[in-house]
Amino acid sequence: MRFIATLAALVVLAPAPAAGQTIIGRLLDASTREGIGLGSVTILAESGDTLMRGAASEEGHFRFTLRNPSAVLISAAAVGYRSLTDGVFEIGRADTIWTDVLLTGQAIQVQGVRVEVAGRAVALRDAGFYERQGDGFGTFRSPEWIERNKPTRMDDFFVRLPRIRLLPSGGRTQVLIGAGRRCYPTVVVDGVTTYRPDEGRPLYLDQLGDVSSIEAMEVYTGASQVPAQFNSIGSACGVVVIWTSTGRR
Repeated sequence: MRFIATLAALVVLAPAPAAGQTIIGRLLDASTREGIGLGSVTILAESGDTLMRGAASEEGHFRFTLRNPSAVLISAAAVGYRSLTDGVFEIGRADTIWTDVLLTGQAIQVQGVRVEVAGRAVALRDAGFYERQGDGFGTFRSPEWIERNKPTRMDDFFVRLPRIRLLPSGGRTQVLIGAGRRCYPTVVVDGVTTYRPDEGRPLYLDQLGDVSSIEAMEVYTGASQVPAQFNSIGSACGVVVIWTSTGRR
């Protein structure tokens, strides 16, 4: 079974007693009013730039606190549902937005698809992908991003990523971080380190695997961003973490 859904949001503005500008909400199934976990929520500026990004809890709850009063859009997505970007919402000083994001699905018989999607989401959750996404460090290419952008080449995953350089070299393309010295990221695929820059050889795009097998990607472009589990010797320039369908078999 596969769900194709519409998304609706009810937003109420009210003053908050605490300092800061807060967005509080929950992803809900429109039919059952039960929380939908594993969804992603992104707070965007009017320009479309990402201000904050995080994952809903297993019960569907999410919360963001903005540093400054802002005009924002709220983008939400969940596995098996269509994404929504809604707004603009003006958040004044010390305001709070409460939003219930309602997802309504229509079942369509597509053999095996629902099981495959659910398996992917659970595997990424168990690997800590959504928790790290909620921490706000690095750039994440989630299953929702892949579904929306439909990358066909490996360099599609790195378009407009800050500090990433793709350098043509002898018919191949090197992956570097920063504009100065040749700084290559460590590569981790399904929890296993497959490339270390201290091995003394360049990192090429074609070493990152098959595009069609990639289910999610994490890109950290500096040592201060790298989570502890990926922060090994040689990761000072950054780390590219790839999750594949092969790794779930």
